[in-house]
Amino acid sequence: MKHLVCSLLICLLLGPLVWSQTRAIQPVRIEATTAQDESISYIYEESHALIIGVSDYTNGWSKLAGVKEDVIEVQRALEDNGFEVQLLEDPDKQQLEATIEDFIFEKGANPENRLLIYYAGHGHTKTLGYGGEMGYLVPADAPLPKKLKLQR
Repeated sequence: MKHLVCSLLICLLLGPLVWSQTRAIQPVRIEATTAQDESISYIYEESHALIIGVSDYTNGWSKLAGVKEDVIEVQRALEDNGFEVQLLEDPDKQQLEATIEDFIFEKGANPENRLLIYYAGHGHTKTLGYGGEMGYLVPADAPLPKKLKLQR
């Protein structure tokens, strides 16, 4: 009985440790079964990604080294996993808004599509009147926050 209790205790203590070693980042294969029990290895009709990289800021924000390399690596990884990728580099406010809106409208029209938006660049957080916070993407032409004026 003593050995059984010790064995169970060891399994309980070491089990999570062994299990955690198998949770490393690995490619995910999605498998599904049709109504006719046919195995398929996709769920989405199409996979689309919009990758936005902003490194060359023109209105007070510091330039960011490494963004161009990051977006190339992300693009490669997504394409290797079946995504059709659209790349947008150093957009101004108008380009950023229009591109995101068009991407969602065009690629998201089909509910069977999978969409991913990846952003590498500065972000800014504002505290709202009620104490909450709102995060913003910073386009290449954005002024520094202290220079911002309320806009409608």
